[in-house]
Amino acid sequence: MKFKKIAAASLAGLMACACVGCAREARLPVYERGEVETREADASVIADKVLGAWIGSAIGLGSGYEYVTTANNPGVNNIDATIVPGTIAYVAMADKYWEPNGQVCSGSIGVNVLGVKPLNDPRVSYNKVISDDDMHVDVLNQFIFRDNGPDVGAEDIAAAWDYYGVSDVGGGQTVTDTVRNNGYVPPYTGQSAFGNIGYWVTESWIENETLGLVFPYMYETCEAYADLFCTTQGDGLSLYLGRLCALMQCLAYEYEDATVIMEKAFSRMDHYNEIYEIYEFVKSCWESGMNWRDTCVKVVERRVNYTSIGTHDTAGFSISANAGMIFLSLFYATENGKTDYEEAIKICSLCGLDGDCTAATVGGLVGAMYGYEGMPQKYKDFINADTPYYNYNGRNSDEVGVSWGPFAYCDTNFPNKLTFRQIADLTVDNIEAQILSLGGKVEGEKYFIPEQSLEPMSQVVVSNAGFETGDTYGWKVEDPHEKTYLTAVSSVAHLGAYGAVIEVYGESEGRIFQELSLKKGNVYRAEIWVNGLNDREFRFYAKGGNTTVYRSVVNPLAGRHMKVELCFTAPADKCEVGITFSGMGEEDSVTMFIDDFAIEDLSGKRDYARTQVFEAEDCYMSDDSTPLKAGSASGGRAVNLISGGGLRTDFTGTNGYQVFRIYYKNTDEIMEQALLKVSLDGEKVATLPLVAQGASSTYNEGNFAEVCLAAGTGTHTLKLELLSYYDIQIDKIEITAGNRTF
Repeated sequence: MKFKKIAAASLAGLMACACVGCAREARLPVYERGEVETREADASVIADKVLGAWIGSAIGLGSGYEYVTTANNPGVNNIDATIVPGTIAYVAMADKYWEPNGQVCSGSIGVNVLGVKPLNDPRVSYNKVISDDDMHVDVLNQFIFRDNGPDVGAEDIAAAWDYYGVSDVGGGQTVTDTVRNNGYVPPYTGQSAFGNIGYWVTESWIENETLGLVFPYMYETCEAYADLFCTTQGDGLSLYLGRLCALMQCLAYEYEDATVIMEKAFSRMDHYNEIYEIYEFVKSCWESGMNWRDTCVKVVERRVNYTSIGTHDTAGFSISANAGMIFLSLFYATENGKTDYEEAIKICSLCGLDGDCTAATVGGLVGAMYGYEGMPQKYKDFINADTPYYNYNGRNSDEVGVSWGPFAYCDTNFPNKLTFRQIADLTVDNIEAQILSLGGKVEGEKYFIPEQSLEPMSQVVVSNAGFETGDTYGWKVEDPHEKTYLTAVSSVAHLGAYGAVIEVYGESEGRIFQELSLKKGNVYRAEIWVNGLNDREFRFYAKGGNTTVYRSVVNPLAGRHMKVELCFTAPADKCEVGITFSGMGEEDSVTMFIDDFAIEDLSGKRDYARTQVFEAEDCYMSDDSTPLKAGSASGGRAVNLISGGGLRTDFTGTNGYQVFRIYYKNTDEIMEQALLKVSLDGEKVATLPLVAQGASSTYNEGNFAEVCLAAGTGTHTLKLELLSYYDIQIDKIEITAGNRTF
């Protein structure tokens, strides 16, 4: 495989060792759409901003006070900070803890007695940065782009986590083992239904926000890849915040006012969730003249109840609360249209909670705004372009100069040491590859970067999506038998203080739904979190006119929330979207908890004009695969696969990743999860789990599994093979361009 040569000669040997994705050498960055509009940018300015962002992130990492609590400061009664009732975290700390004794990066990373000594776990110290969960995957992502060229698919991310042996925390700690043992790729590696019990943890955000550096002014491509990478480790609010912060990092190339960056980034995001709610709350406090410490305390008072993590939240694990700290530090550090570098990092560091991660995000943003040359000199004296970043795995303690248990690192095939100049050069190479791939030009010291839209997304109005009003306002229940009930509850919630419980007693045709204004013909993705069911089937459906699309689901998780998604083309401008049950008898009963309903318009994000459809019965089949008539299937026919049976078809690849959808129907009443081996051009790239459907499921547009793979331009071969015991009936395969800018 050929790679662009990095400017630092010391990396030459490292470049030669990489082999991830070697089977796809023929993939070329050929843009398919002819001439594109471009904007001119100075290459040296972009490079300076990249270096500034990486070092700014490290400055924030070292400055932030992480989980300063009564538990890890026992017997200390004179900490000048606030403990919000119901928590153990010190927040809104006094200015005296910022650079005590004049030491830069004196935050509390790990267990520390505040004010007694600057650090006892020095991941960031003078002229040295050691791998942390806020940096190691960020750096790894640059290697993933380098190894695979400008086009990256879910299979490339999974292969990299395996090849480089990523050790991680939270949701990330399950990924490498899941890839190795099950063959899963994102998004399945990040979801609770497929074994990731830490899907709610913050890693999707803290380890992927620097993706925005790869896409200066290329907002839509940034969004597409942020969505793909963030699904590696998590789901829910962490996934949302990861997408948001990656776009904010991208916007930091263009704006020096963080309030503008936040506003523009949120214009591209769904507003019906707790992250946007806390943003609006912080903004209102800032606009009212409230000081930042009082705002910090009020954020914690509002958002300490992330029930998925139980008592840990009292120490400050709440994703929405930590998001609030990012937002308030950017608001309160901005005056007269310019965000102050040091003030932003300082405020975020002193807020507390997961302070090293929040401050690293803020440091990366202001670092890109100012660039390396524009950083305050004292920070450049502390960490500079030639400062080493150590990939600390416990085996290089002598070189690093510290000794503690390995925490977050890459265990194999990864350099023990990189300078920040080398990391920045690698990022610049990845930027240039994206520019060329998308139709731009690199000419000497000038970049001609493809223009991409930053128009606000069309928001789908959802009422009381998380039941946080404490009631069921905005939801409708209809059941001619009057045996279906919906009630808001505080006992079982996914996010926030409230969720809702659905109770069905006896024979029922009940529907629990909202009536939404959509645009006929647009493609939407609805999601809702469910808990319970006792192995009973339910349907997540969308209905417009006489057309109903649904996904028939059985929740395999005991006592935990699972996210259910439904993608559909709106059959009308007014649609019902909700939940219904079928096959209920007089003696039956169902109790199911629901929470956090959202719907997103995908029409502007994917290029549905470039969709290829392959009916299963028209594909090449193994001898033991059987075509059959099925009136509800697309084209009236489907193919039955038994264990070991398969299908094969050729398709046309494009730039970027493509979205592969496999439409299927289960043949057993309540069946085990089926597994489908997916191969491109003869090489296995993924194991795709086919979620168990219920007994009454039929062929319909809702029942499919989806994965994002990068085949590259030209003609390729897709092969599907059933690995599990139970028969599966395949209806059709759709392959869609993953982003309309590819």
